Amino acid sequence: MEQACLCRSALRAAQVSHALLLDFSQLLGGAQGNLLVDHYVVPNSPVTVDAFYLKGNSYTKQPDSKGHPVTLFVGNDDDDLGFGVCAPEDQTRSACDKVGKCKGGGGDTNELDNAGSRDMLRFTIAAGWKWDLVKFSTLSKDEGGELWYTDTPGLNKDLSSFASRLKSYNGPKKGSFLDLDLSATAAADATYLYFVPTGDDAGHMIWQMGVSQVPEPATVVLTAMGFGLLGVARCRKSI
Repeated sequence: MEQACLCRSALRAAQVSHALLLDFSQLLGGAQGNLLVDHYVVPNSPVTVDAFYLKGNSYTKQPDSKGHPVTLFVGNDDDDLGFGVCAPEDQTRSACDKVGKCKGGGGDTNELDNAGSRDMLRFTIAAGWKWDLVKFSTLSKDEGGELWYTDTPGLNKDLSSFASRLKSYNGPKKGSFLDLDLSATAAADATYLYFVPTGDDAGHMIWQMGVSQVPEPATVVLTAMGFGLLGVARCRKSI
């Protein structure tokens, strides 16, 4: 019995060796604003983030006809926390001003929204890591979105052509925050997570993400074998 418990403990310890909770609202040291880029590598983490907007039948990063780009926004104001998107039509508004000038209170302007063009955020995780959870902010009961996952990225308007939908979500009846546990879902081991808004005048932000490192299978086996041999040794000693 003792040997079996040791093996189970070893497997659990080896399967998840390192976990991180990434708070995107703190990326700028308490400041907020337009990052002025559409691609961002989250420091000291295995996660990268990309901003897109819907143009015709596909999502794109291409500027509009007037040269306005799509960029990532980082919020840290009341419940507007985390990553949002400044689509081309948002770029001339004060809520999407660069860091240091932003006054906050951007509403749908700097959130993941479908006011004007439809925004999209794609999160990518490095090999050897998995998704544990995601936390949304500024998400009300009348606003919602969808979470899609895939190992093969695409930009087609029809997300089902390359990805699987994990969940449609809406905000709680009270409050502006929503947590989704991904650890036991099919999305946990996916390389890419896609977030899109749904409904009328929907808008929200991706506040935090939990990720954990998963060792190579050989590491799990060797650890279990080591504890198994320890159990055998204990048994022999007791005989």
